[in-house]
Amino acid sequence: MFLKDIREWLKEKVNDSEVSFFIGKIDASKEKAICIYNRPGNNNKIAVGGLENTSTANKSICILVHWNKNCDTSERAAKGIYDLFNGNKAVINNVNAFFVMKNDEPIGVGTDSTDIYEFAIDLNITYGRNDN
Repeated sequence: MFLKDIREWLKEKVNDSEVSFFIGKIDASKEKAICIYNRPGNNNKIAVGGLENTSTANKSICILVHWNKNCDTSERAAKGIYDLFNGNKAVINNVNAFFVMKNDEPIGVGTDSTDIYEFAIDLNITYGRNDN
């Protein structure tokens, strides 16, 4: 599973034509932007019998929600994104995925240099290795 796959799935779920989506690096000149980053993770386990007998893998990501100059509406937007993942499952690029949140809510990380509020959502994705 790749960041691009997650971005494309998320684009379908967020019904707002003003939102720009990025992977790896955000364009902070956009007022409403969502960027997905890889995070270090160590949850990949190999089954007894080796990799060929291991049916799942894990991916740790962070979603940065860069919204507007109003803290309340920015937090609400981040919570809406959080709720798309929290405890849910999905099919992303023909792969079954289950989401496990690392925090109980989006984490406020302050404002950027133009006073746009930002919130981070950290999660692990467990997905089927043999789904394709």
